[in-house]
Amino acid sequence: MECKINLLVIPYWSKRLKEEQMTYFELIFKLILCHLLGDYVLQVDYLAKTKGNNFYHLLAHCFLYAVPFYICFGFVWQLIPLISLHIIIDLLKAKKIHMFIYLKGKQKTIYVMPYWLDQVIHYLTCLLYLI
Repeated sequence: MECKINLLVIPYWSKRLKEEQMTYFELIFKLILCHLLGDYVLQVDYLAKTKGNNFYHLLAHCFLYAVPFYICFGFVWQLIPLISLHIIIDLLKAKKIHMFIYLKGKQKTIYVMPYWLDQVIHYLTCLLYLI
C-alpha cells in the first residue's frame, strides 16, 4: 500500500527546506551566523555608540544588519519585518530611564530593555525565516 502525504498539511517552510536541500540545522546555523555578522561584525564602533541618539545611525545599522540575510536568502518578504523589528528593538534598547535613588542620593540609569532580552528578541525575529 502506498502512503501519500497531503502537501496542504506540510507547512510552507518544510517545503521550502526540501526544495533548497537545506536541513533545519543548516538553516538555524545560517540565521545565527547572519545575526552575528549583521549585529556585531558590520556594526562599526561609531554606529554602536551613536545609534541610540541618532535615528539616521540607527537606520544605517539596521540596513547593515540586513545585508547578511539578503546575501544568504535573497530579497524575500521576511527581510522587511526583520529590518522593521530590528529598528523597534534597538530603539527600545537605547531608551534609558533616569531614576533618582533616595537612599544613596545618586541618579541611576535603568535601561528599558536589557542586553540579554534584546538578543533573545533578535533571535526570535530571525525565526521569521522559518515561515
